[in-house]
Amino acid sequence: MEPVKIMFISNGKGEDSIAYTIIKALQNVANEEKPTEVFIKALPLVGNGRAYERSGVNLVGNWKELPSRGFGGQRVSSLLKDISAGLMHITREQISVLNNEAATCDVLVCVGDMYPVLLAGLFTDKPIVHVATAISAYFHKYSLLERWLFKKFCKLVITRDLPTAQYLLQHKGRAAYFGNPMMDDEAIRSDGLKYSIGDRHIVTLVPSSRGDAYENTARMLKVIEEIGHKQSMAWILYLAPKNTKKKN
Repeated sequence: MEPVKIMFISNGKGEDSIAYTIIKALQNVANEEKPTEVFIKALPLVGNGRAYERSGVNLVGNWKELPSRGFGGQRVSSLLKDISAGLMHITREQISVLNNEAATCDVLVCVGDMYPVLLAGLFTDKPIVHVATAISAYFHKYSLLERWLFKKFCKLVITRDLPTAQYLLQHKGRAAYFGNPMMDDEAIRSDGLKYSIGDRHIVTLVPSSRGDAYENTARMLKVIEEIGHKQSMAWILYLAPKNTKKKN
């Protein structure tokens, strides 16, 4: 039996880590369901893709990190800084690598927002599965254009929550929800968590690993204020090491 050849395309460090979680699960299934063989390679679009190193998959790209660290589309100033730092050249290289490497694959798995889907859809003719980590119907419903792009390019959209999958299905999209892979990431799993605050339920707040952690924390604290003081609940704030330093 020919091995199933899959390429993961991710556009962010968090997305790389989520892809690693899925890859590890696929590798476990392949080992249990022999003679099925799975060959996996990965194309990270932001930075060096260090999260993939744990999986042992073949990295087909490695890029210098741009000033926005993958968030250049959110602000014009960030986009201009990225362009000045070589964004256009890196994008051309990524398209070339994607086109060449996809030729030997059976399916492409795009992890993140619409950007890797657009690259894969425009520059390859391979089936695409999109693991949509960025959008939830709780705060944003996909636009008509986004839904059209899904229908045009994607065989399946795997959402981060059930309401988002239901929303896409209601609009005749091909969507499914199997659980949130972010919650299975080894980097945030709490198997070894030793905190104990009586018999209260512990809620851990994970704001970000970037500079927006401070703004996100403020929003989370407002939510806690709205919930009010509950004796049955305790809150822990989890900060990335670099965010424990005082903000300038």
